[in-house]
Amino acid sequence: MEEFADNEEIIPNNIVDAVREDLSNQTGILPENIKVTQVSQETWPNTCLGLANSNELCGQRLVEGWYIILSDGNYTWAYRTDDKGKSIRVEAKNKI
Repeated sequence: MEEFADNEEIIPNNIVDAVREDLSNQTGILPENIKVTQVSQETWPNTCLGLANSNELCGQRLVEGWYIILSDGNYTWAYRTDDKGKSIRVEAKNKI
């Protein structure tokens, strides 16, 4: 379990690894150069983690999961996952 100094949340390492790998695959940034800067447990409104595409059907049930902010030092990315890290969605990319 990974714990973050600014946060009481403890997130399973497999979820951190999954979002780092997803971001690395999308950007080419090495996973070891991607830092987790913020973590919180969340309850998402549907199986699309509240980020449905226009042509996507989502199960209408509450989904426990994680909100994770990642950074490479230049940009930050906001990720949403379910509690197992099987469903992962990127919310936003921002310049620092």
